[in-house]
Amino acid sequence: MKQNDHDEITTYAQMGVAALIPGMQRMIELMQHELDMMRARLTGMQEPRKKMGRPRKVVTAVVTGEKLPSGWPADPEERKLEMARRMAARGTKRKKRTKAVVQSMVNKDHPDHEKFRKKMKRIAKRRWANMTPRERKVKLAAMQAGRRPRAEGPVTLAVAS
Repeated sequence: MKQNDHDEITTYAQMGVAALIPGMQRMIELMQHELDMMRARLTGMQEPRKKMGRPRKVVTAVVTGEKLPSGWPADPEERKLEMARRMAARGTKRKKRTKAVVQSMVNKDHPDHEKFRKKMKRIAKRRWANMTPRERKVKLAAMQAGRRPRAEGPVTLAVAS
C-alpha cells in the first residue's frame, strides 16, 4: 500500500466521521427534550391535586347587594324573583312556538304542513331503523291492540233478592 492510498483512506474516514456528527448532535437534542418532558410529567404527578368543586360564595356581594360574577342578583329573594321572571318568559316563547307547530301539523292548508310531514316521516324512519326486531314486534303488537275494540272485564252478576 502506497502512502497516497493511506492518505485517501484517512480522508474518507474523516469525511464519514464528519457526516455522522450532525446526526449524533440531533439525537442528543431529541433525547434531552424527552428527558425534560419526563421530568415535567414526574413533577406534575408529585404535586398535590387542586380541589375541584363549587367555588366559595361571595360574601361581600350579599352584604352590599351587588350582582354576583354570574350576573345573578346576590340576594336570595331577588334571585328567586329573577328565576321566576326568566321561567315565565321562556314559557311564553315555548307556547308561541308550540302553537305554530300545532297549526302546521293539524291544518293541511298551512304552508309548513308538508315540511312538517316530511320531518316527522324522517324521524319515524330513523326510530324504526334503530329498533331491535324484538322492540319492533312489541311496538306492532301494541299498535294492533289499539285498533281492536277492547274487551270489557269479567262480568259479575249480582244476586237479586
